[in-house]
Amino acid sequence: MGNAVMAKSLLESSSAITLRPTFPLLPGRTALHYSMEQNSLEVVEVLVTGGANLDCVDFHGTSACHLACKEGKIEAFELLMIHRADAFCVDKAGKTPFDLACEFGKEKMVDYMLLMVDNSAMLQHAGEAHKASALHLAARNGHTHIVCRLLENGWDVNRTTVLGSALHEASGYGRAQVVRFLLHVSFTLQIILISAGSVEVLS
Repeated sequence: MGNAVMAKSLLESSSAITLRPTFPLLPGRTALHYSMEQNSLEVVEVLVTGGANLDCVDFHGTSACHLACKEGKIEAFELLMIHRADAFCVDKAGKTPFDLACEFGKEKMVDYMLLMVDNSAMLQHAGEAHKASALHLAARNGHTHIVCRLLENGWDVNRTTVLGSALHEASGYGRAQVVRFLLHVSFTLQIILISAGSVEVLS
């Protein structure tokens, strides 16, 4: 709480404190970036309500939303959404905040975003700069629950990137549990398609 009080005092006493990028550690990082990486929800709230640029990005294109999702900080993300931060911004690696939540295994954040974010189709494709795939990132890192949730919400198990399918990613990184799950899904889909074809022939 002491840090929040100090941040509020600084914001109230000087319009020069901000909110613009600084360069102590990583180029482009702001106070909001650093507070998002710490357990400092109070400081985040002070900065957000004090007029911080919510969509300011660092050298890597990382925004406060990216960090909130990467760290699984739902309350901080909610605060950013209330103040109309961009939930679909894309960093220089072609990843959205949702992609990072999937990549780093933040299951509660993933479930929250699937439920609460308007225009959920944007989670799959946020524009031409959006090169990453949440499904592939989750598979690569062995997050079976997240892979399952994505498939339940319409992600294409057969989508391929330059590195192949989600199954290729899981196999290449030795994620045996994800491999077994994806093989089961693919086998089930094939059975459904074969059954559907048989019904059409009979009809």
